[in-house]
Amino acid sequence: MYRHCWLLALVLLFPGCALFGGGSGAREYIPTQERTFNVVERLEGAWRGREIVLRRDQRHDTVRVLAADFYQSTELAVPNPGDYRIMVAFQLASDKTRDDYRAFKELHLSWVSTNGGRSHATVWTERSEHWPYDGFDEMIVRSMEDFETIREGNRVINEARADLLRGRQFVALIRERRD
Repeated sequence: MYRHCWLLALVLLFPGCALFGGGSGAREYIPTQERTFNVVERLEGAWRGREIVLRRDQRHDTVRVLAADFYQSTELAVPNPGDYRIMVAFQLASDKTRDDYRAFKELHLSWVSTNGGRSHATVWTERSEHWPYDGFDEMIVRSMEDFETIREGNRVINEARADLLRGRQFVALIRERRD
């Protein structure tokens, strides 16, 4: 089930970037342009800013992107009119790795798709004073009710998530700013 859809996902999610080989299914990702997401509404966690800026280099108010894992899907991660784009930023437990998170995503992706959502990539970021997260997933859902069902999870998902994510989490409705 886990396969990489490099070119398509790259063009859709991260236009203007270069990929370099990484280990364990990851590809190193270096954006050649800045991408900005406006925080429309915070759903969980604290965030002081109104936007999240992704770059290859770390500046005072930006998020440095390290790599991205793309997952196989039958639907594209392109929002339709009326869809909600949700960013779920997370901290891994201190004893967990990207490989552990990829194994969780295998389980989680089927739950997301069964409940009306799409999630096609995990973007790995560098923690900083400004950005205390290891990475984020972008989820696209048809309704907030679908998102709440996905978020509630089931016993298996919740147990796996509790073991994997023991730190801060930030969840927000987002909109990409296009200048």
